[in-house]
Amino acid sequence: FAPRDVRKQEFPCTLEESFLTTRRQAFPIELLLREETLARPFFSNIEMYVARAMDRDKGWPAGYEVARDAYGSVEVLDVPRAGVDYVIGVDTEEGKNSDKTGLAICIREPFVQVARWAGGSIDPSLLGEIVSALGWWYNEALVNVESNGSGIACIGWMRRACGYRRLFRMKRYDQATMTLGYQYGWRTGPDTKPIMVGEVQRLLREGRLHVRFPETFRQLKRYQKLPSGRMEAPSGDWDDDVSAICLAAVARSPEDFRGEAEEAPTREINPDTLSLDYM
Repeated sequence: FAPRDVRKQEFPCTLEESFLTTRRQAFPIELLLREETLARPFFSNIEMYVARAMDRDKGWPAGYEVARDAYGSVEVLDVPRAGVDYVIGVDTEEGKNSDKTGLAICIREPFVQVARWAGGSIDPSLLGEIVSALGWWYNEALVNVESNGSGIACIGWMRRACGYRRLFRMKRYDQATMTLGYQYGWRTGPDTKPIMVGEVQRLLREGRLHVRFPETFRQLKRYQKLPSGRMEAPSGDWDDDVSAICLAAVARSPEDFRGEAEEAPTREINPDTLSLDYM
């Protein structure tokens, strides 16, 4: 007999069951469809916001704001709540093919996606300002930026120009100087991508990953592992949401990935007070 998901594709009872399966999906389709069914009632609550500079003379964060704007590009399901700890994953584009920049904002525990942003080619300094504004807004969220290519410049701009310090960094031993140092962000490569993807696979399997945006679901369903071992979106498609969620998952538990937050938040975080109406 054909596998269950192939049978559903050939003889669908619902629109979701007709989704094309390649048998190479990195994330189980059935689990994603289950989560998408639970998330669908919240899709209509998503609103558009924009991060912008109001008065640069006032500096960060007083001179910047995130506000509701029908023409904005930040999709927000839930605005920041006092006493909630957030994490942000930032996938920086490398200028390859149809690559884009993506950003995922999630509650640390339970791991719930509350906002996303995606854009095309963007100046690292402008990206740094957008991420910093959203990070300040979401209670000084712990930000994990992919440090490939322009990501290094983005991190530098956030630290120097925006004064944003709550950044994920990895412990790194320098053999030349025989000292322990740090590397800001998460460098994605053949040896590290399976680690962060595996963390999301685990959270999804355990029912602890709660995605809340249609585009994120679409990309997760199409993300594939090729026979060569490479993990990526199909040719011509995007995987910025997938990478952003994976980076946020790493920031959720940095000690499990030889990492830590550069600084503790100055605002009080009390997850025991958390009560959500979109779980």
